Amino acid sequence: MRLRTILPLLGLLLCCAMPAGATITLNHVTAQHTTFPNTRTVTTSTGNGPYVITMVVDAGSTLAGCTDSAGNTYTLNATSGSDSGGGNVYVCYKFSATSGVTTVSFTGTGAGVGSFQFYDCSSSTGGALDTITALSSQTASSTPNPNLTAAGAGIVVAAVGFTAGNNTGGVAGPFTYDTPDLTGLVHLAEFAHDVNGAGGSLTATFTNSSSVTWASVIISFKEASVSSGGGGFGGKGGIGGKAGFGFVAKGKKCELCF
Repeated sequence: MRLRTILPLLGLLLCCAMPAGATITLNHVTAQHTTFPNTRTVTTSTGNGPYVITMVVDAGSTLAGCTDSAGNTYTLNATSGSDSGGGNVYVCYKFSATSGVTTVSFTGTGAGVGSFQFYDCSSSTGGALDTITALSSQTASSTPNPNLTAAGAGIVVAAVGFTAGNNTGGVAGPFTYDTPDLTGLVHLAEFAHDVNGAGGSLTATFTNSSSVTWASVIISFKEASVSSGGGGFGGKGGIGGKAGFGFVAKGKKCELCF
């Protein structure tokens, strides 16, 4: 068989051996509470990111920043939700994180308490932000239902804050409920996550025992984009002279280039 016939077949085999698509892995979820400023213990992290912290803080108090014991400094998202009856809802995150986190430290103001979840994730690229939706002072309801449209597989986390005495610990849809640590919290908080679902329009519908006003943040993360790269054998010359070829990875698609 001539070399110019073998090379395209070899390239095709290499393309087929490439991963069909990357996903994000959730390693641990830690529920904790904090005052400001304070340092709190979490389950030792093993991933490279994204690390995500969602938090509901008593009204009158604010979260100002977050770092951890591994030297990671988190981005405090500018979009947050607030409600006089439900408190303030925040999310902060770190991409391409250093693992081995054992504690997280918060700065902020006010005498209130924050209930938070720490999501330790792994990904082949360190993760990237997809989209976020924050809602404030929502009409009283017994089913708070933050929604967003996710680009595709990744991790989606949701947090809701509302008046004390109403949560029943449930969430509908593709989401998994994350039991909160409500120690010392005046308001109440609920959290949930969905990992590597189908994407598209996603609604986390929580269940309360009575109708109350609420605030929320729901945010999705995905793999960071990887620049397309050429490779293979030959380029314009390579093995086989002008018969050489290359191949280019474009997302989940691989193209042969002759």
